[in-house]
Amino acid sequence: MAKYKIEWMERKTTSTGKNKADGDITEVTTNKTIQGVTLWEASWPNFKDLAPGMEVEGDYQEKQNGQYHNKTLFPYRAPSVVGTGIKPGGFKKNIDAVMEKKQEGIRQSQENKELGIKTSSSIRLATDVAIAEGNPTTENIRKWRAWFWSEWDKEDKDFPPFNN
Repeated sequence: MAKYKIEWMERKTTSTGKNKADGDITEVTTNKTIQGVTLWEASWPNFKDLAPGMEVEGDYQEKQNGQYHNKTLFPYRAPSVVGTGIKPGGFKKNIDAVMEKKQEGIRQSQENKELGIKTSSSIRLATDVAIAEGNPTTENIRKWRAWFWSEWDKEDKDFPPFNN
């Protein structure tokens, strides 16, 4: 980023309808004049106010496009964190909030997964036991399912040989 003085400029409209200003600029610190520089209206919010003799802060870029040298002065823009819509100082705070929300989602998924396993396993086990007993009725399956559901959360230390 440097300061430039607009020496002269001529406003034009391209064949595609884009407004631009062609002119010469001088870098203030080195007093070096650069001729044939373009300032695009789309890049400069104050394009209508630009005039010869003004000093502006910007980034000068020169690119070669085949046989042409495209010399462009872009306005200076403070660096920002791309894609987050926040200022750089708030980046850490935003990441912490996102991580906390992510962990809450993971915890909720784990709870849902455990409930799903408990539900399907208690039904399957109740059906297996009812069939093994030779009494696969709805009432018997419900009785066994209720038993498996109530016993599901007990720990190994509640049963022999782990309770010694």
